[in-house]
Amino acid sequence: MLAVAEHIASFANLLAWTLQGTGGPWKRPEAIRLPDGSPWTTGAFLSPTETHLRRVVLLDRWDAWAETALERGWDTAGECSVYGAPMDCLIVEIGAMRNGRWGNPFTRGYRHPVSKTLRFRKRDGEDFGSTWSKVEREHESASREEWLGTLTEDGILAETIHVHQVPVPERSGAILHLAQSRLARIREAGEPPEENLSMCFSRMNPCPFRSCCPRGEEPSESLGFTRITSCP
Repeated sequence: MLAVAEHIASFANLLAWTLQGTGGPWKRPEAIRLPDGSPWTTGAFLSPTETHLRRVVLLDRWDAWAETALERGWDTAGECSVYGAPMDCLIVEIGAMRNGRWGNPFTRGYRHPVSKTLRFRKRDGEDFGSTWSKVEREHESASREEWLGTLTEDGILAETIHVHQVPVPERSGAILHLAQSRLARIREAGEPPEENLSMCFSRMNPCPFRSCCPRGEEPSESLGFTRITSCP
């Protein structure tokens, strides 16, 4: 477990540093309430110009299906409708996890057997031979600057991180009304709603509680949830 934790920590550190750039900490938009007074807890950030919303989306693969799911979700369409602003989605393709690890350029590279040069792709398009050493980010002495610089030189960074701009939905008014209706039902409900098994692991709109609900566990910080105060 320690090895997995070190792997994820080094991956997150490099990725966060890369996305932050030189603009300092990302700002959050001001807290807001829906027209009926319901509080809206935002998960979005502001663009450097503060004219757009923005968020980071980690995906195993960016394709048309993922684009549709992204644009229809509450954390994109909902945020854009509530704030009346478009959103810049920073898409990062990180591949699939295998045994608690990701095998992507943010976590793995190659060293030349003689020059010890760090590389991620050979310029002739060939695979790295058996003489090249495979290196893991968490065990490497390379600085973040060297790692990121080589990712850029090898053309990997441009293929891995994309900016997808989402405009304010044309039906933003209907989305706001839907948000108010759902929040009202949540406040009035005396017990949790019935299970909707067909939607638990839907790729279009997967349930955010799928990490705990199928196993009968309560949401907690250890399962990736953030504790918030109750709505008034």
